Amino acid sequence: MKALTIKAMLTFEECEARQKAIEAKTWKEDGVDPITEYVNAYFSGSMEALVAQSNGKFYKKGGKELKKEYQQGEKIWSTLTYDEYLGKVLKEDGQRDFKVSGTVANYPFEETVSYFDGSRQAGLIVHLKILKSLTNKLISPFFDNKEVSQLKDAFKRYGYDMEFWLKAHLVSNEVGKKCQTFALALSKEDEPDKELVYFSDDVLEAGKKRLLHLLSLYGEVERGERDPKRCEHCDYCRNTKVLKSSIKFEDLH
Repeated sequence: MKALTIKAMLTFEECEARQKAIEAKTWKEDGVDPITEYVNAYFSGSMEALVAQSNGKFYKKGGKELKKEYQQGEKIWSTLTYDEYLGKVLKEDGQRDFKVSGTVANYPFEETVSYFDGSRQAGLIVHLKILKSLTNKLISPFFDNKEVSQLKDAFKRYGYDMEFWLKAHLVSNEVGKKCQTFALALSKEDEPDKELVYFSDDVLEAGKKRLLHLLSLYGEVERGERDPKRCEHCDYCRNTKVLKSSIKFEDLH
């Protein structure tokens, strides 16, 4: 069986049918956000290789000036370059893009950790996350429809709870020591914001439960016990929608 990823599990949670179509290679998702790709390359130390393989996509015609989104990527990255506290946390001998693998509930997983430092008494894991904003407020269905920051909402909305628990679990099993988990969150605002957020075991435990529940549902579909459910809201469902009847105006949402 091909190894799973948290991205696959989050897609399955959103729309089971879409994820199974991706696995069957009958549907393809959009690529990586360009700003995220750019900043990640700086963080991992792979920028030189990325530029070499980019065929000039980062630059405007003429090849001298960066496109607007990559200029923003430069600005975001520069907020980290001169941060003394982060320099103490992200030591030079730490490992970037640390590859880990293992199993959860008998399902294989392969993941990449942004930063891992195993030289400390408790291993240190840092996840790099780039969001539109960290502080903008929104009503979150993941927190009892209360008003929370976009950063807090993202923890549930984008499956960070599952991702952070899984990666800590895989790394701890591989290196044989308990790990502390942090997220280095950056914003795409004109003046980029940043926060380093610590996640306790109690906070991550909910992510474990969410992942195990999803794997249980995934197993039902994988074993052929039922068909994958359609969400009827995503691009895949709209693309493959077939009308079978009419709907009353009164039933419209």
